[in-house]
Amino acid sequence: MIDSTQVNIDPTPLTTNVNVNDEIYNKPTTSMLGHDLHDQQSIQSQQNQLPSIQSQLNSIEKFNGHGDPELWLRYIMEKFDLLQISSAERNELIPDILTGEALIWYVKQQDHMSKFTAFMKHFLQYYGNQELKTESTTNIIPSFIPVKRSESSDEKETVIDSLRKADISFNHLRHYEQSINQNVRQYYFDIMKLCKEANPLMDEATKLQYLKDGLKPSLRFEVFLKNLQNTEEFLRYVQKLEELKSFDDRQYSSSWSSENKLPISPTINSTIINTESKQSNRPFISRKSNDNTINYNA
Repeated sequence: MIDSTQVNIDPTPLTTNVNVNDEIYNKPTTSMLGHDLHDQQSIQSQQNQLPSIQSQLNSIEKFNGHGDPELWLRYIMEKFDLLQISSAERNELIPDILTGEALIWYVKQQDHMSKFTAFMKHFLQYYGNQELKTESTTNIIPSFIPVKRSESSDEKETVIDSLRKADISFNHLRHYEQSINQNVRQYYFDIMKLCKEANPLMDEATKLQYLKDGLKPSLRFEVFLKNLQNTEEFLRYVQKLEELKSFDDRQYSSSWSSENKLPISPTINSTIINTESKQSNRPFISRKSNDNTINYNA
């Protein structure tokens, strides 16, 4: 049997120094594991761009359940494309671009919309059929139902036709370029017309970008150096720039023509003089109308 007096038991319980462990695990590292300096600079660059992108996202017009859903969705798509937002990021931004009744509808249905494309499909189906749902409540007056259905069918065809025209205008807008002989004013109004046809809700920044992209090369570089704020400022500045370049071209053409006049060669000059001298030595012949006498004057 072991004598209890021979066993030394330390009554102090085992403890761990929490402060030491905290210092070890919370000690900042001077480098990021698995990333080199180039990756860190890339991440830093992306973080610097976030405020600018966020400010543009805040300026997006939110949908509250009223208005034309197709036009609004087209406006959102163009905005996301311009900001180069990925599909996953678009899906996360859905609650930020809806408000009011539309936001409530999304919260109820978001479990069925795991992707942004699914949201687009459900969104158009729901808000595109709001008029049909409203018409279904008028079944108390059966005589008006055929008329309502006919009107809704015509409206659908009108919407489809307008969307088709908008697609054509948008495609034309993306590839439109100023021709050599087209002045700035005509180019400006053509672009603005296409912008309105493609999307009546297009914002000023997008219109300005289209105006810059299609400008002729002789003017484009100067315009990109200038920090223009809106389309009207663009028109004023580019018109002045066009006038200055036209004036410089006329000055150059005038100076070139005056400096490059062709001199008359000595051979041609002597030929002209000899011809004139021969003509002066010919006898003068006078004819009288009353008789047939001819007088020669040497």
